[in-house]
Amino acid sequence: ETLEDRLRKGRLPLDEALGIAGQVADALAAAHERGIVHRDLKPQNLLVETRADGTRHAFIMDFGLARVFEGEGSDARYTQTGAILGTPGYMAPEQLERGTLDGRADLYSLGCVFYYLLSMHRPFEGQTVQQVIAAHLANTFRPLRHYRPQLPGPLHEWVHWLMERRAEQRPADAAAALAVLRRIQLGQPPAWPGGPRPTRRT
Repeated sequence: ETLEDRLRKGRLPLDEALGIAGQVADALAAAHERGIVHRDLKPQNLLVETRADGTRHAFIMDFGLARVFEGEGSDARYTQTGAILGTPGYMAPEQLERGTLDGRADLYSLGCVFYYLLSMHRPFEGQTVQQVIAAHLANTFRPLRHYRPQLPGPLHEWVHWLMERRAEQRPADAAAALAVLRRIQLGQPPAWPGGPRPTRRT
């Protein structure tokens, strides 16, 4: 079933949610190493398989909007003038502005998905698509602790890190994001690139 379908049944236990986030980050790292940006990561495009031993495994589906990029300075912007391709609720600001993309756009989407997975609330909402887009561009969302104050602080900050407005303020790549997440899973202090992360207040 898709992650969206699974979440309709209720919130996942934290260990399962962390496992899914790690598996998706690992899959993104593999795609990005091959120069592929998915561009439409969302709960409906994540397939969750429950295996005989009870473990859950996540798979990324639907690479129909994926584009190939070849590193810094490459152009993975849209080909349809004025068109927004993707799902605005999870799209990175640079996608919404029809800018040049790299793997950090997918990391932003992963942050939005994981925020929803943990809180059961979408971070950017509005009555219209235009309102949702405006919320992304202003980077206005409730800190995750508003919904899940009992979660470890570093986990809050990891999600917020992925959802930074500017791509250069996000993890450099999916492997870097995954390395920090694994330390959080083990209960170890995360080694934030560039030093400790500031706590999000608004």
